[in-house]
Amino acid sequence: RAHFFRRKLIHLSPLARHIRTGFFPDDHDFINPEDPLLSEPLNARWRNMDDPTLQNRVLERSNVGMGMLVINRASLDLPCVNELYKRLRNLEVNSLKRFVGLAAMEPGPFSIGLDPKELLLAAVYAQKRGKLSRFSKALLWNSQELAYLVADYRKPLVCHLGGVAQDAGAALVCLA
Repeated sequence: RAHFFRRKLIHLSPLARHIRTGFFPDDHDFINPEDPLLSEPLNARWRNMDDPTLQNRVLERSNVGMGMLVINRASLDLPCVNELYKRLRNLEVNSLKRFVGLAAMEPGPFSIGLDPKELLLAAVYAQKRGKLSRFSKALLWNSQELAYLVADYRKPLVCHLGGVAQDAGAALVCLA
């Protein structure tokens, strides 16, 4: 009977699977037990934003007591300035939000300021016609209104500067 039992065990042993991993970190099949086994999904950090495609100029994440805004462009063009102003104003008057965070998509610059192409276009137009176009006036006026809103914000405004900030982008961080 013991011989039969031993033979049965020997017979079952080829069915058992053994996983070999290296013991030393230099081994080619070493698996670090502290590393995650599955990779993190792409853009997992930003998956709870209001736009699942992550294409809007300004993204918003609404947490309990905190509003989080993420600038999704390297430079501030007129639609981005207007959207950022609107969302900051909405979070300022929302009584359920105690403070607001402002960040930018990473990796990349926080903000290089107003769009250089639009500023160059404004300079060329002003040189040829002797005055600024309505679009350029709106861009400059609205960016100054945004700067004033940030400087006079009624709630704590926390900026996460995770990259390069220049010109109007650096001014937003300094005014907060």
